[in-house]
Amino acid sequence: MIILVPVPCCHLDSALGMHSERIAFGTDATHFFKKEEIRKGIPVLIYASRKSAGAAHLFVKGRATFEARFEKWLKADNTGTHPVPDERAPSTVTDTPFEGFWVVSALKKLPKGQWVAFSKLKTMDSDQPLKILFPRGPMIVQIT
Repeated sequence: MIILVPVPCCHLDSALGMHSERIAFGTDATHFFKKEEIRKGIPVLIYASRKSAGAAHLFVKGRATFEARFEKWLKADNTGTHPVPDERAPSTVTDTPFEGFWVVSALKKLPKGQWVAFSKLKTMDSDQPLKILFPRGPMIVQIT
């Protein structure tokens, strides 16, 4: 089981320069990250999205080019922000409020030869490869 999730290119670029063990990304997909099967240690494949927001050089159509390990889901404080600012990429300072944050460790950009094509992934309840080019939110997948 693997989590496939999009993150804006600009936030990935900013996160790569951080010296934090853990990095938190904002989300309103609370229902997904609170599922029982979403547990610490699950591998995460990240698709660099929203190239128009900056760091477009990280965008690769139809491929996950980053990986990490899921640590936890954390509810936002009453202002919609993360309670540990050091776990947020500097580029997120202007983000709007979120319901919560998914926290990862060991974030890294994969070498080109290890990029994962979406066509090599399938959802847990299907034998068919993914036929999407731009994931709009998190999903559970497996490698075919």
